[in-house]
Amino acid sequence: MPDHDLTEADVALLGFLSQGWTSQRIATELGAPVRRVRNDVKAVRSKLNARNNTHAVVLALRAHIL
Repeated sequence: MPDHDLTEADVALLGFLSQGWTSQRIATELGAPVRRVRNDVKAVRSKLNARNNTHAVVLALRAHIL
């Protein structure tokens, strides 16, 4: 996998996604606006060159990020 430049927050977000959490639930847990969470998820997918959230989690697992 190419260099992905994931931050600790990105990895935490992937952890939530790996548990099947929605953006709404993540936002509630973090006390953040849903729009921000959605933008952050989109940024993580872009860093991993993932097609969707599930693909991002799979790539993170394969790369031993999670």
